[in-house]
Amino acid sequence: MRHVIVVVGSREQLQQAAPRIQPREGESQRVMNWFVSRDQDPPGKLLDDARGLVQKLLLAPLLAYNLYQQVHSVKLWSGKRPLVLVRGRSFASRVAAYAA
Repeated sequence: MRHVIVVVGSREQLQQAAPRIQPREGESQRVMNWFVSRDQDPPGKLLDDARGLVQKLLLAPLLAYNLYQQVHSVKLWSGKRPLVLVRGRSFASRVAAYAA
């Protein structure tokens, strides 16, 4: 089974249609959304929607570590590295790309 983690960093990205990834023949896939926010269920204020630069800079290391832990957990559980899909060119996208 292939795991796909879709990173959502802003409300605008949350409202967009989710990208579809074609799995290989005979392979199943599981798609998970990871919100660049402190709360995953329900997502609170997403990092790109935060107004202050100081708030963004203080939250970025914590959120990057949370995504790193998520990727590592999926790798341990499934035996394969997940595919991390980062959309956009925002601050949250860069943080997620470095963490993944």
